[in-house]
Amino acid sequence: MMTGLFPPAHGIVRNRFRLKGGVVTLAQRLREEGFRTGAVVSAPTLDKGTTGLDRGFDYYDQDDQSQSRPELAVDRALAWLSTADPSRSTFLFFHTFAPHYPYNPPDPYAGHFIGDKPGFQYGVRSNADRLRMEPGLPGEIEEHVVRYDGEILYVDSYVHRLVGELKRRGYWDSALVIFVSDHGETLSERPWKFDHGGRVYDEQIRVPLIMHFPGGEYAGKRIESAVHHVDLTPTILDYLSVSSPKGVHGRSLLPWIQGSEEPDPKRTTFSLGRASPDRNPEYGRSDLISLGLTAAVREFPLKLIAHPARSGYAFLLFDLVDDPGETKDLSEAQPDEVIRLSGKLAQWLESVGGDLVEPAPKLPEDIEEALRALGYLE
Repeated sequence: MMTGLFPPAHGIVRNRFRLKGGVVTLAQRLREEGFRTGAVVSAPTLDKGTTGLDRGFDYYDQDDQSQSRPELAVDRALAWLSTADPSRSTFLFFHTFAPHYPYNPPDPYAGHFIGDKPGFQYGVRSNADRLRMEPGLPGEIEEHVVRYDGEILYVDSYVHRLVGELKRRGYWDSALVIFVSDHGETLSERPWKFDHGGRVYDEQIRVPLIMHFPGGEYAGKRIESAVHHVDLTPTILDYLSVSSPKGVHGRSLLPWIQGSEEPDPKRTTFSLGRASPDRNPEYGRSDLISLGLTAAVREFPLKLIAHPARSGYAFLLFDLVDDPGETKDLSEAQPDEVIRLSGKLAQWLESVGGDLVEPAPKLPEDIEEALRALGYLE
């Protein structure tokens, strides 16, 4: 989102990694153009001391206490906006950690989707941890999905407040506002439930992207084409008539939005996740390894997923039209497509920096403890 580069090129391929030196961020480019730049973030995964993601920000406010309380993050963002200099344009990166495991929204959001049931019957973290691999009772699984829905509603209510304040303070009509998620969540679709990051199925990588342009321009327009997170920086800079940093992997979406180019609904797209054998029992293989990256190439309607293994890569192939839930592996039935798409994936990986494997840096103890509490460290 912040560099227009895929992870092997900018260096943060997993939590605990740091932005490479020399990588130019969106905040840097905007500050060079006279913008005041601020970020409000809510999780140790974005810790500036560890990641270097504060590069280019005049103000970088990280408060891990608000990772499960979006109202605190909204308060901090509004406080910074109150210090605005009317002579300068403003760039705000606002990040809320929720909705996120463990799913534990406060009342009244927790029970909003529970229907006529008497209330929650199961604990939060302990049951979700166990349910990741065990079948569990249908009601138990459903309750955790309901809790996740409650967290979405909880966050949505405070995003609504933030938008309302932008309107009340006169920002909205002249603002480019982008709403996007970093990832989705596997709930009950697969054997390893209630998780994200170690797989590149659509429920984890297909995320919302909503853009509001000044004056409501292009309102109601929908672009039916797959896009990448790396497209955000060049799109923003193109709209502002600012040149993108050299070598960005993303492309501006503005020609599609403005109608000067036809969108490509069959655009080939790529996705990456951290290799995690424990999260991938569906392969039925014992030779998966945790080094490197799991990757996917989508050439609609086919999608190939590759996971590092001792013998090279293990592959899964899906037809997204006949099997949008990605449950029927076609890799044995269509070996020619596996060979063709894996070749495309290999070429792309090489073009963006390859299969990067580096020793993780030593973290400060408080950051390490926070990441372990969130399930990111063993």
